[in-house]
Amino acid sequence: MKVTAVATLVAWMAVAPAAAQAPNGFSTVEAVAEAHPGALLASCGGWEFMDRVVDALRAQDPRWGYNAKRGNMNDPSHDAIAYYVGSGGDGEGSSQVAIFDIIGNHCPVSGRPAPAWIDQTAATAAANAIGRLIACRPGRSNCGVYASGGLPVTPPPPTSDVGAKLNELLAHVQALTATVAALRDLTAGQSATIDTLANRRLTEEWAAQVWNATDPAQPAPVCAVAPWALEGRVFGARVVLRPVQP
Repeated sequence: MKVTAVATLVAWMAVAPAAAQAPNGFSTVEAVAEAHPGALLASCGGWEFMDRVVDALRAQDPRWGYNAKRGNMNDPSHDAIAYYVGSGGDGEGSSQVAIFDIIGNHCPVSGRPAPAWIDQTAATAAANAIGRLIACRPGRSNCGVYASGGLPVTPPPPTSDVGAKLNELLAHVQALTATVAALRDLTAGQSATIDTLANRRLTEEWAAQVWNATDPAQPAPVCAVAPWALEGRVFGARVVLRPVQP
């Protein structure tokens, strides 16, 4: 037991600097698990969850990838990923990697799998094993298709000039207001004209009836030009009739 503990400590001291270079991607793992819980539940034997996480992390940093178990490039891990910590190249097939377990309680006898972020770099070295980076696992033809991990993508802000749109709308409103005012004035003028003509006609008819009843021999009453009054004589007296102004 003590030998194993010492070996683990020595291995950790050897790989700790490399593991420290890897950014913490747990927030991405957790977000993918929340957005696609069915994929996480089916991760024992299924690849969707791993594919989504790897694609999302590689979109942030191409040093991420699948982990080749015990260095076998044809045997990618179902629950661990690798981060290339070497220099030069794209890291494909390199054993200079930090290794992280991203699924807790994987393939459980009881309970449910859960998102995790467990550094397995030292444990792998202590077991005299290695990992290797795989950018696209064998058998997969759509690598990178889940670049967002299937997470909601925030739409870019609108590029249109909001101020110009508001000014254009204001101009339309002002034009509409002027049109409504013109229609109101026109309608009011027509109404006044109709009322004036009606009052004048009624006054003329009333005056004619009075005239005929009193002195039919006198000339018919005449409508004055302005302000459209009726003028005549009744029983010899001069009479001027004007409509009552509202």
